[in-house]
Amino acid sequence: MERIDTKWSSPPPRLKLNFDGVSRSGSVARGGIIKDSLGNLVLAYAENFDSILSNMAEALALLGGLKMALGTNTKTLIIEGDSKLIIKATKGALGICWRIKNVIKDIWSMIVWLEDFQIQHIYREGNGVADSLAKTDLEIKGMRCWRHLDSLTDKQKDLIGNEQTASIKQ
Repeated sequence: MERIDTKWSSPPPRLKLNFDGVSRSGSVARGGIIKDSLGNLVLAYAENFDSILSNMAEALALLGGLKMALGTNTKTLIIEGDSKLIIKATKGALGICWRIKNVIKDIWSMIVWLEDFQIQHIYREGNGVADSLAKTDLEIKGMRCWRHLDSLTDKQKDLIGNEQTASIKQ
């Protein structure tokens, strides 16, 4: 049996975007977090949607996070999400729903502004902060952004702290 590492890992000196979309009881939301190479919060976001598919929420979570990352003037970015479908679609896989394909086209129109980027799948266990942010906004309508750690819930702060500790031990 092979061991699979599911912990968040610290990127080299660049930003890292983790995104997630969630669906529960008819509500759908997206969320994500942008951190620096030390795991420090740069920006976190969440938004609730009415009646969209969970895969669309995943794609929109990536699109929203990418817009925000580009707003920091970064030229290098690691992008991680736990949706294999959206990661594969963003890498150019064929056979995706036309609605999602339009969002993927929007993503690629922004990615061209990056000089260096990686898009990779991460297991759900390593994407806990993005998942928690998306779930936070299931009950609240509209887009919310956080730039300070103190604005996040205790659970989200703990998740970020655990990720930072895990990346220091590696």
